[in-house]
Amino acid sequence: MHAGLRAKGVREGLAPVTLGEVARISMILDPDGNWIELSRRASIVGSLSDH
Repeated sequence: MHAGLRAKGVREGLAPVTLGEVARISMILDPDGNWIELSRRASIVGSLSDH
């Protein structure tokens, strides 16, 4: 999702990072400069791998 948004010109706040086996997170910025977290949490999706 992060790469797709970046390809559309959305500003990056934080490049994707993996937090152990718990989550993979990144941040983007909306047009007003607000930070929006994108996350994939193993407790919800079961896997952090990109399928």
